[in-house]
Amino acid sequence: SEDNLDYLRERDALYIVGTPKGRLRKFEKELLESHDWKQVEPGVEVKLVDHPDAAGQERYVLCRSLARHEKEAAMLRRQRDRLRTKLEQIDTSLKKRKAKPDPIERRIGKWLGRNTAAEKIFTVEVITEGGWAVGLRIEEDESKLSWAEAAQGAYLLRTNCREQDPSKLWHWYIHLTEVEDAFRTGKSDLGLRPVFHHREDRVQAHILVCFLALVMWRSLEMWLQGKG
Repeated sequence: SEDNLDYLRERDALYIVGTPKGRLRKFEKELLESHDWKQVEPGVEVKLVDHPDAAGQERYVLCRSLARHEKEAAMLRRQRDRLRTKLEQIDTSLKKRKAKPDPIERRIGKWLGRNTAAEKIFTVEVITEGGWAVGLRIEEDESKLSWAEAAQGAYLLRTNCREQDPSKLWHWYIHLTEVEDAFRTGKSDLGLRPVFHHREDRVQAHILVCFLALVMWRSLEMWLQGKG
C-alpha cells in the first residue's frame, strides 16, 4: 500500500512491490512495443521502464506472462459472455413486463459486481417511460475491450533499487512472494496465532527468527534440488 511505501521511504529502505493493475495504463506504449523485453524464464518477459512522475527516485519493471495471459483471457471471455447474457435477459423481461427502475439498477449492479473482469467493458442504461423501466441500452466499449486484451497477463513492479537488470529485480520479487506464501501457510495450514510486538527489540528478534527459518528452508530446497 502507499502507507507501507511511505514507511519504507522514511527509513531509506530498499523495496520491490507490486502495483495496482490500473497503473499499467500509464505504460501502454511500452507494453505494446516489441523491443527491449528480456526473458527471465519460459513464458515470462520483463523490461525496465521509467515513470514520468517518479523524478528518478523510483523505477518500474514491466512484466508479462504467457500463462497468466491465457488465464486472464479465458476469464474475460467467460465473464463477458455471462454478463451480456444476464443483461439481455433483464432487457427481454422488461420488454415483456415493465418494472420499477431501482430494483432493476440493483440487479444490474449485482451482475456487474460478480463479473469484475468484464464490467468496465459494458455501458448499461435503464430505459424508462413514465417512471417505469421498459428496457436496457447495452453497449460494449471497443477501446476498453482492446486495452483489456492488451493488458492481460501483464503486471507492474515498483522499486527504488538501482539495479539495471530487470531480470534480477523480477527474481528478487519472486523470492519475496515465496516468503509471503510461507507466512500465509503458517497462518492458515499450521494455524499459528498472530504475534503482536510492542517493543523494537522484540520486532527485530522476530525478524531474525523468520530470516533463520527462510535460510533453513532455502538450504533444504537446494539440497533436494541437488538430489533431483
